Amino acid sequence: MTHSSAGFVHSLQSSHSPYCPDPAYRCPSGQTCCYGLHGYGCCPMDSATCCSDHVHCCPHGTACTAYGLCVRGDHRLLSRALQIMLNARKVA
Repeated sequence: MTHSSAGFVHSLQSSHSPYCPDPAYRCPSGQTCCYGLHGYGCCPMDSATCCSDHVHCCPHGTACTAYGLCVRGDHRLLSRALQIMLNARKVA
């Protein structure tokens, strides 16, 4: 889900897997791997939406706003965006 109108930042597609695009990294089960400011990070929600600011994520089916909020497709406010957990685990 992406929005480009005023007040919205692009929401990036997320994987439904805790594995990151780089197979050397993964997140715990039930979390979503997002690309963060310092590499891969784990969002503490399953199938989350990763925000393009590389700091926040929102629940599945919502979009990120430029104000750090999550909104549904009908533009109703859902909740504050959550910060991505720092550093995904490196798989040996």
